[in-house]
Amino acid sequence: MTLKNFQGIENFSLDAECKNCTIKGMNGSGKTTVASAFCYLLYDLNSTGKTFLPKPLNLAGEAKHGLTSSVQAIFVLDGEELALKKSFKENWVKKHGVAKKFFTGHTTQYYIDDMEVPARKKDYDARLERIANSTTLKLLTNKDFFAAGTQKTKRKDDPNRWDWEKRRELLFEISNNMPTDENIIKADKILSGIPDILGGKSFDQCKARIKERQKGLNKLISEIPISIKERERDLPDITDLGFSAIEKELIELLDLINKKEKEKIRIESGGEIAELTKKQREIESELLEIENRIAKEKNRVEKIQRKKIFGFESARDAELSAYERMQVVIKQKEEDNERAERKVILLREEWNATNGVVFDEKATICPTCGQQYPEEKTLEIREIFHTGKAANLLKINDDGKRLVDEIKERKEQTKINQEAANSFDEKVKALTQRLTVLVPLDTPIPENKRQEVLSTDLAELKLSIEGLKANSSELLGRAQETILALSEKHTGVMLKRQAIELHQKGLARIKELVDQQKEAASEFENLEGQAFLLNEFTKTKAMMVEEKINEKFDLAKFKLFNILVNGEVDDCCRVKYQGICFDEGLNHSGQVNLGIDIINTLSKHFDLTMPLFLDDMNLVTKTIPTKNQIIKLIVDPQYKQLTVIAEG
Repeated sequence: MTLKNFQGIENFSLDAECKNCTIKGMNGSGKTTVASAFCYLLYDLNSTGKTFLPKPLNLAGEAKHGLTSSVQAIFVLDGEELALKKSFKENWVKKHGVAKKFFTGHTTQYYIDDMEVPARKKDYDARLERIANSTTLKLLTNKDFFAAGTQKTKRKDDPNRWDWEKRRELLFEISNNMPTDENIIKADKILSGIPDILGGKSFDQCKARIKERQKGLNKLISEIPISIKERERDLPDITDLGFSAIEKELIELLDLINKKEKEKIRIESGGEIAELTKKQREIESELLEIENRIAKEKNRVEKIQRKKIFGFESARDAELSAYERMQVVIKQKEEDNERAERKVILLREEWNATNGVVFDEKATICPTCGQQYPEEKTLEIREIFHTGKAANLLKINDDGKRLVDEIKERKEQTKINQEAANSFDEKVKALTQRLTVLVPLDTPIPENKRQEVLSTDLAELKLSIEGLKANSSELLGRAQETILALSEKHTGVMLKRQAIELHQKGLARIKELVDQQKEAASEFENLEGQAFLLNEFTKTKAMMVEEKINEKFDLAKFKLFNILVNGEVDDCCRVKYQGICFDEGLNHSGQVNLGIDIINTLSKHFDLTMPLFLDDMNLVTKTIPTKNQIIKLIVDPQYKQLTVIAEG
């Protein structure tokens, strides 16, 4: 690979002959620039995955004009050489009639095999595409591209962070022989009921159905006790009442009333008396009809008012119940926060204790001979100590952050719950105030002029009849008094029978509600069992899938599923080495070897090995075996200029 006028490098050649090598040089000598030139040749980015300009700069940091920056490399592909080159130069245009040239931008030229005749960018890209697409090239030439940022993130602006879902898809593609749902179900007898639960639907559809049905059942189960309470409150008091005895008494009373009515008719029989009596009954009938209309209207108004009162009472009771439940929730969250805060204090003390532990220099002395270990062994012992300490501090810090986040979330939820409780309390007070206005049920009886006229006519008519019945008035009076007494008694007994009937209907409805509540509770419990089995299946599948994928790697361990607090499983993609995430505390040596391990597996999957530039290799004492060509970049102040050292 040859660089000319490429950033800080004026002229440099790397003749690795398809073998591993090391490039040494002092800081600022251009080691990273060589790696960036290689990446620029393949996919227009530098070695960290960012866009850049290859043009050189002077000591003041200003661009050097008039120079062409170029990088050329010869690859060996299936035994044949492939030469690629990119050149980057400024465009200067001289306008008509003006001696001075004007800068108009930059031009990139592309070359394939023939370094004299430029190729079209489309052809250059197509030639690279025949080898692999740009994403694959990044995966095989950048140790950080796959592993960095494998957790869920909203960041979309970092070109060096490949979308975690795409990483996940590639891992599934690599491990093509994944366990089927049928195999997962057979692996655990407890999951044998899964097919019946699914009923031909997908897991997501089934979970959504269960969740929606449970929501409806919860609402029904919470509403039924209120309905039962309302029915029990409306039950008439039938203490000491017997239905058979009341029916017998009604028959006897009707028989006595009929006999007395016949006796009254006999007393009232006669010419003019009969005529006046007929007219009297017509007036009484019309008056009764008017009174019934008035009473009906009064009952209608009072019924509406009672319905309003009942509605406000039910609403008030519901709000009061919600307020009491909310107070219980608030108290529980406050207690949870107190426990969590005590745990945070303990974690902080544990972190300070761990952080205070310092490396024991005696560990670098051999206990047998009492001599200092070799430098390589000493560095390894120090690295193991600091790696372990960093891992412990990271775990304690993560636990503390999680607890603090939980405390904050519960405090925010408590605030929301308190506002809701205050709202419920205000509603209870408002409803209680409304009830004080609605409770009086006295309904004024509307005036009726026709009733007044008929009443006057009836009074006069009765006086006339009384005069005619002077002789029979005493007997008629006694008969009438007896009929009225019997009628009032009959009315009282009828009210008792109606009370019994209403009581029986109320009890029947209460039984229906209780049965409905039991059925809803049973169905909810059954759905809980189904949801548990679905979650158990997902957990089992997660473990089997992770195990299958991790078999493809020597060092890398991927976590593709998160088990949430509620038992559900959330997709993710995190890679760890010795329990430490790639970009969350893993040291440089671990990142290098983990990156090589991932590239080894990807190279085998894509059937392609690419040169791999490894920067900052001073502290990396050993790398794992790989078929890829490795070019190590090492800082060495002894080398003022870039120096290539062949391996072996």
